[in-house]
Parts: sequence; structure tokens; C-alpha cells
Amino acid sequence: MVTTGSGETTIIGWGMEFEDSAYMVTADGRNQYFLAEAENALMYIRSGPDVTPDLVFLDSRD
Repeated sequence: MVTTGSGETTIIGWGMEFEDSAYMVTADGRNQYFLAEAENALMYIRSGPDVTPDLVFLDSRD
């Protein structure tokens, strides 16, 4: 997810974090990433000076 200086938020991908790795796919489905840690996904997000990339984790409710 990225947020611009004007407050507009866009989801640019989704993923899953596992005990020893993480996976991310872009929202358009063109790129997939297998990562050592979920936070590494931020390295693959292109952004400008007024854009803040962020990870959002959802809590699973069993």
C-alpha cells in the first residue's frame, strides 16, 4: 500500500508472511517476489518523494 501526500491510498500488492520467508504479488499480477522477510517487499515498491510505502498486516481470527 502507498499513501501520497494528498492522503490518497492505493493497494499495490498483497502477500503472505511465513515463519522463514514471505511472498508478495503485485496487484496487477505481473510480478511475484519470494522474500526472506516481509519487510523486504518495500524495496520493490517504486515511489516518489511525496509517497509513503507501508505494509499492513491483518490479524487472523480463528
